[in-house]
Amino acid sequence: MINFFRKIRKKLAGENQFLKYSRYAIGEIVLVVIGILIALQINNWNQEDKNHQKEMFYLIGLKEGLQSSKVELARIIEKTKKTWLSSDSLILISRSYNTSIPDQALDSLIILSINYAIFTPDEGIITEIINSGDLEIIKDKSIRRYIASRDSHLNNIKKYEEFQKTISEKYIDYLTENIDFTNLEESNSITISETKDGFFSNLIFRNHLSGRSRSSRILNQLYINELKMIDSIEIIIDRELENKIQ
Repeated sequence: MINFFRKIRKKLAGENQFLKYSRYAIGEIVLVVIGILIALQINNWNQEDKNHQKEMFYLIGLKEGLQSSKVELARIIEKTKKTWLSSDSLILISRSYNTSIPDQALDSLIILSINYAIFTPDEGIITEIINSGDLEIIKDKSIRRYIASRDSHLNNIKKYEEFQKTISEKYIDYLTENIDFTNLEESNSITISETKDGFFSNLIFRNHLSGRSRSSRILNQLYINELKMIDSIEIIIDRELENKIQ
């Protein structure tokens, strides 16, 4: 091909047709440039289509992960609420112990006050987006910001969960030293080592309950805030998916 152009160039030069040769050469250059631009544009279209498909995949996966996390949040919101309310109820009882309260009701409140929750969100697709370096493929800024700041939200929750776990373990240790749980499975009842009046008026017991109530209440609100945030992001994801399908 190069030899062919050289022959033409020599012929044109020999015939003293430099102007025609120049026009021919410029025309060839223009055709090459146009060809390159077309190839680049086709490549850009192909890349945009790949990015579009990948963004759709991420958004659908993100929505599914968020829905799974919402189910988990609903569970632990209810659980922390029960822990918080049962602890508060026991605090009220301990301030003026009423012997008319049924033993079964007291037993149930103590058992509920032991619980503590750990949030285990579905992080699969978010981890994939971050590790793959594909965050910029997500076009919506709110969704990108949510994904990028996800760790900070979870770390704040985990910090209070660790705090609650420590309080709960100390509380459980105290209860196991003062309560016989061996009949719990058979009769759903527990046996307190001293009179219930003395047990409920015990300052250590009341302080444990105060810690349980406070930590559960704080976590409950953090979980509710997380659920609200997920709801708002889910609305944006639905809008994005709807726009891309149209």
